[in-house]
Amino acid sequence: MNHLVSFDKKSELLPYFGSQHPRFLEQLDIYADAVEQFRTQHNIIGKNEKVIDHILDSLIPYPFISSYIKSYSMEKKKISKDDRIYCADLGSGAGLPGIPLLLALEADGYTVDMHLLEKSIKKARTLNEINYSFVRKYPSMRSRLLIENRRVEEWKPVHQIPFVVTRAFRPLSKQFIEQLIQTLPDSIVFWYKGRARVLFEEFSKFKDEVHIERIHYYHHPSKYERHIVMSRWTERPVTKYPFFLLLDK
Repeated sequence: MNHLVSFDKKSELLPYFGSQHPRFLEQLDIYADAVEQFRTQHNIIGKNEKVIDHILDSLIPYPFISSYIKSYSMEKKKISKDDRIYCADLGSGAGLPGIPLLLALEADGYTVDMHLLEKSIKKARTLNEINYSFVRKYPSMRSRLLIENRRVEEWKPVHQIPFVVTRAFRPLSKQFIEQLIQTLPDSIVFWYKGRARVLFEEFSKFKDEVHIERIHYYHHPSKYERHIVMSRWTERPVTKYPFFLLLDK
């Protein structure tokens, strides 16, 4: 094991999760090693990029995101005995940010199923290999990580999906936005984006579809500018029990 997380970047993670989650850090080690092993296949991680930087980018905004998940979970428990949160990562690639976020949510006591959608057959095969390497160590995760080789518009989720993540789809297109509205019409959207100027230019093209409610800046250790944009679909009414959709650049 390369200890890509526990020793190299543990100090970066502890302000967000604390030392009370040793199993979480161990799981990230196993996952990071699996991604490192298969990173050269089908360009799932750039040649000059570090796996740990992608993991940190997935996790640093977790406190902001999890506050909404906590609110959702508390409301769901009032109306349902099923406390499971059904999630998805669209255009999953190497499982980023879906798998790290799943592990963080589990460490905080949530029961989560994560659907990993990847339209590329080759990348989906690589994702299956990464997943297999991980679940060999943690068999209980086998039923929690569900890999689906399909496009967003082909996806017919069986359960309502309160929480969706993605590091794909750039730049955003009107067609993609419309597909999301059709597939996940009641979702709150969290978009991971880069520079503020660029994200404002991008979202100005979809002001009839996307209503921005909040923009959260977060600092990445590689020093580049990152934001999470919280939004709703413009034409959708605010519901008492909203569902959450998380996307990123």
